[in-house]
Amino acid sequence: MVVSIRKRRLVFRAEADLEDYLQVHLSPHLSLLGLNLLIIGRQVETIAGGLIDLLAIDVAGVIYIVELKLDQASPSITAQLLAYRRSMKRVTRQQLIGVVAGGGLQIDLLKAFQRRFGHPLPEIVNTSQVLVVIATSIPPRTAESLLDLREEGYLVSAFHYVVQADELSLIPCNLEAQDVEPHTATKRRERRARSTFSRPNRLPGYRVRIDVKWFWLTHAHHFVSFLVTFRSVYKLYTQWARTQTPDGLDLLSAGVFARQLAALTAASGEWTRVFLPPGTTIDPYEPLADPPSVRLRRDAAHWISAYQRNTVDRHGDLQRDHADERTVA
Repeated sequence: MVVSIRKRRLVFRAEADLEDYLQVHLSPHLSLLGLNLLIIGRQVETIAGGLIDLLAIDVAGVIYIVELKLDQASPSITAQLLAYRRSMKRVTRQQLIGVVAGGGLQIDLLKAFQRRFGHPLPEIVNTSQVLVVIATSIPPRTAESLLDLREEGYLVSAFHYVVQADELSLIPCNLEAQDVEPHTATKRRERRARSTFSRPNRLPGYRVRIDVKWFWLTHAHHFVSFLVTFRSVYKLYTQWARTQTPDGLDLLSAGVFARQLAALTAASGEWTRVFLPPGTTIDPYEPLADPPSVRLRRDAAHWISAYQRNTVDRHGDLQRDHADERTVA
């Protein structure tokens, strides 16, 4: 998909000009690709002394670090992004509010977030950071560096932009297919035709079929219930994935999804896999008025797979619930 917004005689003579434009238009561009962001900072100074071109946040409180290049992106951009991420991942919710208020855009994050997304800023934000590159071209060596970051578990998206007279287009880069460097208009059209990102509403920069982590990060923080059944989570996943891939080709089977989700939650420690009595139904977005009995191990009376949110003590340490010992009538 190519996202376009009309504007008279677009000319970017310096990187600051590109920042001016994308500060206003980046969110509309990405919203047409299914990614809803609020721009909250520009030239944001990090504790290491660097300056983040654009800073954004999504509905789940995930932070987006956007690096712009007027020309091509060199391989050194990966070190630059990692330095920014190291600084940003230490920022608490209260610090983020202060950074945004004291930055060049002087945004009241609490009010701006409420206006944009229709609900308050989550109490837990900045649990993960997405690294975004926007450049006129991304050479193969740079693409390999970005892919290395992905393989290490970082969330990375990349776009190249094209300006033709009065129109700017953002084209998501399929790094795996090396769809990275626009040489001619003909080659661009050919790549777009075969690109996996040519489908409408496809989220940029990754394949839905392998990215359970992205789905979980953008949904789990909104669960009101401290218990969610696997069945309800998988149903949400299939609904979400179909909005990204209308033909459904990238949907994970329930078994593969279950294995990946189990590994993801075990690694984070924020949720514990448990088992509930048969017939248990839970709406993740509604408070659980009558909690069922819960077991850490499957038995004859508990075999519905589910996930239980672990509590956090006043020191910020996760406390696992001893589900085997607790039965609520």
